[in-house]
Parts: sequence; structure tokens; C-alpha cells
Amino acid sequence: MNLLIQNSDHFDLFIDFGGNKNIDYRCFCAQDDFLLTHFHTDHYNGILNCYKYMLKCWNIRNFYHPVMPKFSDSNTFFKYLLAMNIRISKNHPIQNFIFKTASKINNKPIKFIPVGMGDEIVCGNKKYNILWPPRELKEKETLKVIKDAINHFEIAKEKDKILNDIYESIEQLSFDNFDDNILEDSLPTLEKNLVENKEVEMANKSLKKAANRLSIAFSQGENLLFLGDLEKKEINLVVNKLCNNNSNWFDIIISAHHGTHWGNELINLKTEIVLASVGITLKKHLSNNYKTISKKFINTHDWGNIKIVRKTKVK
Repeated sequence: MNLLIQNSDHFDLFIDFGGNKNIDYRCFCAQDDFLLTHFHTDHYNGILNCYKYMLKCWNIRNFYHPVMPKFSDSNTFFKYLLAMNIRISKNHPIQNFIFKTASKINNKPIKFIPVGMGDEIVCGNKKYNILWPPRELKEKETLKVIKDAINHFEIAKEKDKILNDIYESIEQLSFDNFDDNILEDSLPTLEKNLVENKEVEMANKSLKKAANRLSIAFSQGENLLFLGDLEKKEINLVVNKLCNNNSNWFDIIISAHHGTHWGNELINLKTEIVLASVGITLKKHLSNNYKTISKKFINTHDWGNIKIVRKTKVK
């Protein structure tokens, strides 16, 4: 995912910075504000590549990211998610590692701001209303998915010594009290990233799906609805809330999870354009249901880089 909202007199809002080798990270220069919707590598690996090339090319003020909702196992879930990300790919850190990397490629101090449901971001005189995640998680289905992911992780760390060692090294950390230096000093040395363990693979898939459910979704007036990587249940909750507030029309909708996730409540919305930022892997999973609520359903795999302007023309 890689989205730029350009406003007059700068005040641009960048949303995620991820992609494959086809993106030329050396030509990227971030200004004003940045929003990371969730901590999955396809949404932030551009930050790592800028650092890899030693490019001090950012000039942002605020770095927004999703709040960790309060629920009984929130701290356990955070540590399990962090341990799994390290286990699967040691070169793709999450949470404060991303913050540290962003600071190193920025030309001035960054303010890191967690946001959740009910918060408002103002950029370029436009207001972005955060629709998800909630600050306190109460939805039973979402909590069950997270609980299942936690259980899968606990099974995996019993089967995989490396994963267990990683977890033990970060066990004292928490989302609210995170020390980069402790983490870097205590991690075991990983000689390879390959995982040949079905329990680890299952736990990774479960944790990724759970993290999707905590992705940021937001709206900007009637101009834009952004659904992040939300799963069906959360999509329906967000849409119901919008419809209850008589918000059922948007010029542009950025489809959920690269156009592959759909919630039946979306049928109550209408839009000019639905856009999917999608690559070859997920292209075959695009949901054609988005065609029923839009005049045009477009995707980056077929169109390449897409520029949408307010003069109703798509370039």
C-alpha cells in the first residue's frame, strides 16, 4: 500500500509506504504528515529501504499509527506479534523499530501519535475522522480471533526453539513501555529467516489476520473512505456506524485488504470509484462485489500508478 493525498500549499498526507522491488525508493521524499495504518511489512517496507540506501529524504512533522486497543490480553498479543515478526523476518521490524528508522531518515524531530476511533487528524485544512480501531476492544468475534492467534503462538513456541528464545528475550517489554536498546541487546542471533514448521506458519497466519482487525480505517468528508486491511466483521461495524450517521456516499473508496475483503454491509454505500492497491499475488482474489457499489473499480496491478484528481478524471 502506498497512497499520497496532495493538498494545496503542501500539507500532504502520506498513507503507508509499502511495495515491491518495482518501487524506486530513492525517488521518494515524504513531506508534512505520515499515517501508518498497521504494522505489516507491505505497508511500511519503503521506510526500511530508504534507510537501507541511507537516504535522509523525509521531512515530516507527525507520524500517526494505530493505537493498541485495551483488552485483557492486549500486552500478550503485542509481544506475540512482535516475536513472530522477528522470527519470520528479522529484517522487517515492527512498532518502535519502525519509529526509530523513520526518525533516522527524517530531517527534523518527528512527533509519533497513536490514533483510534473518534480521533481526528487535520492536514491541509482537511479533517480525517478515524473510524477504527477502537480504544477499547469489546467485539466478541474479534476478541475470539485474537485469542485463537494467542493460542496458536503458544503452541508454536513450544515446537520452535528459536521462536521461544525470541519471546523470552522480549517478555519484559510492553506496548506502553518499549525499550529499543533492551530488545536489540537481548535478541538471539538468527542465522536464517526460513521457517519449516507448520505450527509457526499457522501462528503467523493467525496473528496477521488478528492484526488486520486492528488496522486503521478513516473517512475524509464525502471525499474518501479508507478501509485499511479490515476483515469482514470490522468492515460491517465501520459501515453500519457510517450509515447511522447518514454517511453513505463517498467520491472514492479505498477497498479493504487490497480489494480482497468484503463485508455485506458495504452494499449500503455508493461511490464513483473503488480503488484497490494490489499486486500479482492477491489480484486473483479481488472481490467483484465492489463493482456493485461503484461506477468504476480500478486496481494498481492493471493500471499501474494511479492519479485521481477532483475534476472527475482518472489518470
